[in-house]
Amino acid sequence: MNCPMCGNEMKFGKIGARAGAGLFWLPDEEKVKFIVSNNIIEKHNGIVLVDCNEWQISHTAYVCEGCRKVIIDY
Repeated sequence: MNCPMCGNEMKFGKIGARAGAGLFWLPDEEKVKFIVSNNIIEKHNGIVLVDCNEWQISHTAYVCEGCRKVIIDY
């Protein structure tokens, strides 16, 4: 999928959240059972979107690192 803002190719992955620990995006091919820190997310090529959150969710999403835009399927 191309970014609607800049036209660059977006990366496919998943949006997730950890209770009390933030919102993040991971590439589709990355599988992590326990995400306990920002370092682990980044080690798995993820992007921390929000540092603190109190809900859990997981939806597929595309991210454009250049524009810092995320498109989420729900």
